[in-house]
Amino acid sequence: MDTSELSWWAQRRLTYNLLLIFAGLAAFVGMAIVGETVCAANPDFEMTALTIKFQAVGYAVAMAIANVLYGLGPAVDAISHESLTNRGAGV
Repeated sequence: MDTSELSWWAQRRLTYNLLLIFAGLAAFVGMAIVGETVCAANPDFEMTALTIKFQAVGYAVAMAIANVLYGLGPAVDAISHESLTNRGAGV
């Protein structure tokens, strides 16, 4: 695996994580708006500090899994590049 491939992925990790945070916040705000407007008539819908904390922990776990999969990117990139190179060489 080439160091330039690793650096390409590493340079983009911060942007990736910032976009994950933005997406999570946007989804939460959207859920809160829909919950308070559409589900207001439903007595079972409630948004408490506990549900917010639970969702935050769940999203942090999802972000951790996403970062593990992002970390596999250079390996997948190398394997696919090698496969395409071998296919082009007639192997």
